[in-house]
Amino acid sequence: SAEAELDAKGQVLGYVGTVTDISEIKAAELARLQTEDKLARSKAEFESMFNAIPDAVMFADTERRIVMNNPAVSKMFGYSDEELIGNTTQMLYPDKQSFIDQGKLRFRIGPDPDPEQDPYEVQYKHKDGSTFWTETIGTQVKDVNGNTIGFIGLFRDISRRKKTEEALQESQKMLQLVLNSIPVRVFWKDRDCVYLGCNQNFARDAGLESPEQIISKNDFELSWREQAELYRADDQQVMQSGASKLNYEEPQTSPDGPPLWLRTSKLPLKDLDGNIFGIMGVYEDITERKRAEEGIHESEQRLAEAQRMAHIGNWELDLVTDELLWSEEVYRIFEIDPRKVRITQQNFFDAVHPDDLEQLKAVFAESVKNKTPYNIEHRLCMADGSVKYVQEHCEIIYDAQDQPLRSVGTIQDITERVIMEDTLRRSQKMEAIGQLSGGIAHDFNNQLAVVIGYLDFLKNYTANDEKPSLWVDTASKATLRCIDLTRQLLTFTRHQSKNKTVVNLNTTIMSLQTMIARSVTPRIEVQYVLADDLSHVKIDPGEFHDTILNLVINARDAMPSGGKLLIETSNTHLEESYISLNHEIEAGDYVQLKLIDTGTGISTETLKHIFEPFFTTKPEGKGTGLGLPMVYGFVKRYGGHIKINSEPDKGTCICIYLPCTAASKPATIVENVQTTALPTGSESILIVDDEAALLNLTNHHLTDLGYRTLLAEDATQALKILATNKEIDMLFSDVVMPGGMNGYELAQQAVEMQPDLKVLLTSGVTANDLSINGMARFSAHLLNKPYRREDLAQRIRLVLDEKSEV
Repeated sequence: SAEAELDAKGQVLGYVGTVTDISEIKAAELARLQTEDKLARSKAEFESMFNAIPDAVMFADTERRIVMNNPAVSKMFGYSDEELIGNTTQMLYPDKQSFIDQGKLRFRIGPDPDPEQDPYEVQYKHKDGSTFWTETIGTQVKDVNGNTIGFIGLFRDISRRKKTEEALQESQKMLQLVLNSIPVRVFWKDRDCVYLGCNQNFARDAGLESPEQIISKNDFELSWREQAELYRADDQQVMQSGASKLNYEEPQTSPDGPPLWLRTSKLPLKDLDGNIFGIMGVYEDITERKRAEEGIHESEQRLAEAQRMAHIGNWELDLVTDELLWSEEVYRIFEIDPRKVRITQQNFFDAVHPDDLEQLKAVFAESVKNKTPYNIEHRLCMADGSVKYVQEHCEIIYDAQDQPLRSVGTIQDITERVIMEDTLRRSQKMEAIGQLSGGIAHDFNNQLAVVIGYLDFLKNYTANDEKPSLWVDTASKATLRCIDLTRQLLTFTRHQSKNKTVVNLNTTIMSLQTMIARSVTPRIEVQYVLADDLSHVKIDPGEFHDTILNLVINARDAMPSGGKLLIETSNTHLEESYISLNHEIEAGDYVQLKLIDTGTGISTETLKHIFEPFFTTKPEGKGTGLGLPMVYGFVKRYGGHIKINSEPDKGTCICIYLPCTAASKPATIVENVQTTALPTGSESILIVDDEAALLNLTNHHLTDLGYRTLLAEDATQALKILATNKEIDMLFSDVVMPGGMNGYELAQQAVEMQPDLKVLLTSGVTANDLSINGMARFSAHLLNKPYRREDLAQRIRLVLDEKSEV
């Protein structure tokens, strides 16, 4: 610095000054100025940045009085700077309690590190009274000494986000409610197969109280390992392939409960970029449906089984489209494989017997026209040429305009019933014929006995006269022929035999081999195929001889130009399936006898009558029509069965089944040896017969043999004689007599009157039941009519000499 020195006149004389070094001062001032400039710029920059922050920023002192705020605060809260500066932040809260609670939670002052670095959500109040949500970050402001001098907070309005979140939560709640209300099971997982959520049904099945409990769990926590591995593998396959698996059904087994059936759909979950981040699964419990289906299936099976057992099938024909539906039994009845043949109405008509087709079509058309159901029986022709009988019932269904929509019906295989009814009719017919034949044979035998008896007398008187003797012989032969025919007729009608013997058919057949060879022509070759281990049967050997010879002669007559005749024996077992079509025989073990010839065969119509007596296809005078009826009677008498299969020009096969017997050895048959000298006697014999001529003839025979005789024409008269004459040794009576009492009943009363009385009965027929009331003993020596003088003499003597039972 310098000062001027002046003279008196004020003229400058000179200058006086000091010089000071201010370099340091200038440097310090410059630094100060620079610092102030930087501070001003920094403050300007801070204020610019502070005011430019889009989020609200506010500074408050330790008393939570607002010291500073950016413009966003006024915009967010609706207050001016003047209204905010100096006031506490309580004005920004919805109520005082919220202000206090936030202070306790967020504005603690102390040396500890600030715990409020993470954003937190706070609800504030706008100046207009409305509330909004902010996401806030608050922290303490400290001086250089580390003392808290206030708080700074950053607020971001998240009201829109909160509304979106609330809407999303409401949507999720609504979705959860919806998912909980549907009957299916729903879940969703992440890529690690960890559950993100599920509905209530799925949670319940998983054993959880609420769907929230499933979050972060996996399959292994909810199921046993084997099933969990299956679930995870299935889920991972969907996530890896990205392809949905829809509506597949699978059983779900449980070691603790009944099995379940689930229908499952699994879909991959994708984000907006199409990346798979998880999987969603939907399970529907179809156990009840499956059980219902199983029940329906079982019912259908039971119905099908019932239809199969009853041979009843059902069908339905759409009259608009001609579509035809058949049940399984209908396919079986028609013998059609449903896998190979498409069923149409024409298939049905093609199977109907040609002779029944027009009638069936007419009945069907009449049913449609008159709107009435119909029942009809008709035949079906099978592919193998066999014929079935069916019964068909049908009803027509109409629409509201009375137009026929469809026909529904049933069809039943009644072949077995028809065969059984036919068999029954034939059996009844044969029984009636047998009864008629038996009655005729009885009367005829009486007359033949008279004829042959008197011819025997005449033979003694004409023995020395050649011509009369020849005439008597000729008449006797004719009479014996009539007797033989009557015997055959009686064989057909007889129900029992008194000469049953255990027989090996092979032995019997071989003993007849010579006779069989003589019965056929040289141009017929007879072959034998006899089983080595053939079982035994219990029959009358004599009747079997007649049976074999009758069949051989019939075969011979069927092969006039020669051929082959096979006689075969074997053991066989008849099953229930065979018995169901042949009801007159029981299932069991049988000896089978077959005679197969290569002759002219028999037509179907003729087969229906071959067992009827006197029915014959042979020329007049060549056959009596009693051969096969006699065979039929023989077979039935021993509980057997006869079956004949034959076709014209193809030959005939006759099968006879005779029941096996448990006896191990055949009995030895001893033939009676007759002597030429007739036995005589002097005993008293009461002869009873309603045929006067035969009564007198018997009287002549016995008196000639030395016996004393008494005669009665019926049982009543005989009892009177027995009551007054105690010296009678024998009762010789006919079995069949008029007056209400037969020979067996007469014998019973006679023995009661005279216990030592011997009894011999005679009959032209065999009684159906000889054991009633203990009368079988009277049939032990039954003398069959017509009898010869020799037969009578021997049988009378045999009975008289027989020792009485003690």
